[in-house]
Amino acid sequence: MCPPAEEKPEQVGTLKSLVGLLSVSTVGLLIAVIVLATNKGGGGSDPAPAAAAPETPVGAPAVPEGTEPVSAPAEPVAAVPADAAPVGEPAPVDEPAAEPAAEPVVAEPVAEPVVTEPAAEPAAPAATTQEGAMVALRDQSSFYTTLEHNSCAGAKIASDNKLCVDVGVAPQAGANITKGYVGGMDVGDLEPNTKPYFQSGMCPVNVHWHLGTEHYSAGEYDEFGDGPHGNIARPEWANRARDLAEGKILDGFRCNHYDAADEKFTKPYEWKHCVGMEVGETYEVHWPHSAAGACSSVNQYQTPFYDGVFCNLPLEAFVTLKPQGIASAVGVHGQVFIIVNDESYYYGDMMRGMIVDENLGMGQDMAIYTGSTTGDSRSNEMCSTYAPITWQVDRKCHMISASSFDKMCFDMKMQRDDMSGDLYAHGSRPLVHHDYAPNNQYDYAPMEEEAAAEPAAENAVEPATRNLRTLAEAASDAATTTARLPSFLDLRDGSDFYNTLEHNACAGAKLASDNKLCVDVGVAPQAGANVTKGYVGNMDVGDLKPNTKPYFQSSMCPVNVHWHLGTEHYSAGEYDENGDGPHGNQARPEWANRARDLAEGKILDGFRCNHYDAADEKFTKPYEWKHCVGMEVGETYEVHWPHSA
Repeated sequence: MCPPAEEKPEQVGTLKSLVGLLSVSTVGLLIAVIVLATNKGGGGSDPAPAAAAPETPVGAPAVPEGTEPVSAPAEPVAAVPADAAPVGEPAPVDEPAAEPAAEPVVAEPVAEPVVTEPAAEPAAPAATTQEGAMVALRDQSSFYTTLEHNSCAGAKIASDNKLCVDVGVAPQAGANITKGYVGGMDVGDLEPNTKPYFQSGMCPVNVHWHLGTEHYSAGEYDEFGDGPHGNIARPEWANRARDLAEGKILDGFRCNHYDAADEKFTKPYEWKHCVGMEVGETYEVHWPHSAAGACSSVNQYQTPFYDGVFCNLPLEAFVTLKPQGIASAVGVHGQVFIIVNDESYYYGDMMRGMIVDENLGMGQDMAIYTGSTTGDSRSNEMCSTYAPITWQVDRKCHMISASSFDKMCFDMKMQRDDMSGDLYAHGSRPLVHHDYAPNNQYDYAPMEEEAAAEPAAENAVEPATRNLRTLAEAASDAATTTARLPSFLDLRDGSDFYNTLEHNACAGAKLASDNKLCVDVGVAPQAGANVTKGYVGNMDVGDLKPNTKPYFQSSMCPVNVHWHLGTEHYSAGEYDENGDGPHGNQARPEWANRARDLAEGKILDGFRCNHYDAADEKFTKPYEWKHCVGMEVGETYEVHWPHSA
């Protein structure tokens, strides 16, 4: 990483009214806090200073099993590798840490590969593809080109890196997140936000990723991992750099899944949207979240991510915040992937956030702690001043198809803000020294809690092991890869992520409730109503009140999208009996008697907007629909997004 408590009025209080008398040094520390990231350019890399490696190498640790409950910090486990000297030993300050006397873990150093520097910009996608055509449409739309409409642009609050010895109690990231590890920095009563971020009124404001991992999870992504360019022993890796999209950047650890003899780790992929990516490589993806973001609006996603984090938080309000208020309102989701060229690992919605799936073991074994923004401009000498923020990081490494990443890059191109600065991997910060890692790491592992309460069925596959790899291997006996298909939509049909239907935990959850005669339902107000300003209905509902807050501030999320022919609601002068469309409109008393044949058969239609002009081609020129059914240019549709907590 780099960066979405409960009630927004209270959240605003948390974000704008947590006032306290702060010393100059404390204010500096706090300003270090909220931004979750790593580098200039939105999670990108600042020019990287020489980074001191952690002092103590890690052997092959025996990772303890079991999970501490979220309600209490994880207890230290002696067998867990420490990512630095003991607590009492001072952290490195001005000089790089000395190399250990012991032999490095990797017997023979990996030869530095010759890496061809990719083009500064990705090749323009072919206009003949659906995705390529949509990218081209973006550049023609006034929705995107009116840049002054981006309310978050330039919202970043600047806070320079400082010498680690001068930042005080400002815990850093990325840390060792192996279960049982406890950092050496005593952060007192400071606690991370252990709830799902959406339950704290936070939303994702950016997505970006780093080459290799910034965090360390023994047995999953560590010095024993591998990739197309190898890995480096723990005491040495921070000194290694490669030429990538933005020049020299430091890389991190690798996943343990790589197998050079397996074609899915080596077969090249034709990237259309992401830049400088490679099959077989490991990337740590970060989704910065903020309660001060432009949540549920067209400006939600921003590059740099700092703009998204600070969008609705002016400096004069920010400097009044206390550390706990910041850690509760700003956070990052982190998840580690190794890229494969195998479409049975395709997932087409990485833009939305961390992949959370109980059956696949994704987003289930989590480390939660307070840290800082990351990136290769920070080290164990120069620390981030954006701290403390919450980190929720998946301890497991997951395989994901190259096409999944490419689809995410395509979605990034579709945002109002220009996210081209995050279409490539950013540099990784060296593993944070033990003395700068906090002592407040929590565990989140709901599957283990459920397993303890309810024994697994006989012969059932352990949920924690049902990851994408095991699903794919079980799905086919042949050691072949699924051919890459021409469209992201087609890829969905070849992915085990989608075709295992029993993994849909919500299927069939609807509670049946039949319609009744209106005179029999009592005080049950109905929709859609007249929503013209000033209108008041006749039904007396007593003390019943609607939720007047933005839904995300009430821990609600959208669960569906659908639409209706014409409008169900009525807004005088906007959509009413005076509107028009290709099939006309109806006088207000008559519209309910009118029906037309559409995709579902006979359906009643509603009112029309007042914008229609049959003499203007944009209302009449036919469009070749590719995905929607029964739609028509010039018609009015009322779109609904149901939400639920």
